Amino acid sequence: MRNKKDRAKTEAEAAEESRKALLRKILQAEIEAAEKLQSVVRKKAEDLRRAREEERHKWLKAKFKAAEKLKLWNPVRRAIWIAGFAVCVVLLWILKLQLAIYFAKSDYRTTEKRVMEIAGLYNSATDYLNNLDQINQQLAALDRLANRHFTWEPFITNLLAIKVEDILITRCSVAQNYTEEEPRAIANSSNNVANPGAMVERMTVNIYGRDFSSNHEALIKYEACLNSNGYFVENLKRGGGFDVLDMLKPALADDSDPTNHFVVFVLAAHFPEKRHN
Repeated sequence: MRNKKDRAKTEAEAAEESRKALLRKILQAEIEAAEKLQSVVRKKAEDLRRAREEERHKWLKAKFKAAEKLKLWNPVRRAIWIAGFAVCVVLLWILKLQLAIYFAKSDYRTTEKRVMEIAGLYNSATDYLNNLDQINQQLAALDRLANRHFTWEPFITNLLAIKVEDILITRCSVAQNYTEEEPRAIANSSNNVANPGAMVERMTVNIYGRDFSSNHEALIKYEACLNSNGYFVENLKRGGGFDVLDMLKPALADDSDPTNHFVVFVLAAHFPEKRHN
């Protein structure tokens, strides 16, 4: 009886152990299934999160592209870009103008300097030509004066040819002067035009000498010879010939021969006036 009880107890314990082992297996299988399910759920959740993130990234990327495109095609932005480009073009054009003005000023200064040099040369040449013209005019005037000038050779030759006893010529002087006439108005002229006055040439010859004769007979004879000489008659016909201008009295003694006495006289002749235009 006791053995049966022990046997039953042992069988009961063995059944209990087997039931517990079965329960443990079932529990372990459920745990593993739960873990698998949890793993699957986690994987699905992770896939869903990734999908949502990808969708959100695509949406943000599309929105960013749309914003960039809107910025590019913004009228205000485009106007600002066009205005900036126009300002740059204007600045470049102004810079080009400034460079052109600078080079033009440089060329102008060079040209002005060259023109001043040429003007100086031109003024020098003009002054030289004017001086040359004045010199030519003066030479022409001198030629005219030389042609009109009184020639003294025949005068001295004829003077020396006249010899009268007791007459000694000591010296001869000439007084020559020019006087300018007043301008003369032109007749029938309403503009008060006047001809310039001519230059009047006046010439006087003085002959100084000594008369050793008594009663001045030699002086009278010498004066007559002068006034009858053909050259003097021709050249002094309008001047009145030679006249006694002065006579120093009383008689003076000669230094070389005190016994000889003489009277100092001066004969004067006026040549006809000559007009030079």
